[in-house]
Amino acid sequence: MYAALGITAEHFRGTYIKQLRKLVNDYDQQFLLQPDFETAFSETSAECFAQGSDGLVRDAELIYRSWAFDVRTIERRVHMWQGMDDRLVPASMSKTVADRMPGAVWHPVEGAGHFVAIGLGDELFGIELNQIQGYLSTHSLAEVYSVMTRMPSQPRISPP
Repeated sequence: MYAALGITAEHFRGTYIKQLRKLVNDYDQQFLLQPDFETAFSETSAECFAQGSDGLVRDAELIYRSWAFDVRTIERRVHMWQGMDDRLVPASMSKTVADRMPGAVWHPVEGAGHFVAIGLGDELFGIELNQIQGYLSTHSLAEVYSVMTRMPSQPRISPP
């Protein structure tokens, strides 16, 4: 299934977008009908499959396996937006994670679909900017530098 999706995304971009439009709701279709978005999305999708479908398969496997960390230990505030009419990823998936994560702030968006983050970009960035500014206002430059230089250059994901 993923291989066929990849071939379509890579070599038949117009068909890929047309089929995607049939799957998504009106909220998402408004983005896919914008030529610049359609071009960027089809190019990104093609790049996703440039090395085959293994990456998407791996992502899908990671979603359903036990993770190398416990979300119940994440107390830092984490905002999670979910289009409640997302026809590609069910809301129950992210809601389950949000319910288990003490720091989660759940933002269900009625009528929105898979591209909810694009439609609410200004709001999302505004909230994150406020969080960053709050952190910077309560920590010294040395503390901020110390945290940033300890961050891993690549996320640690344990192999299956």
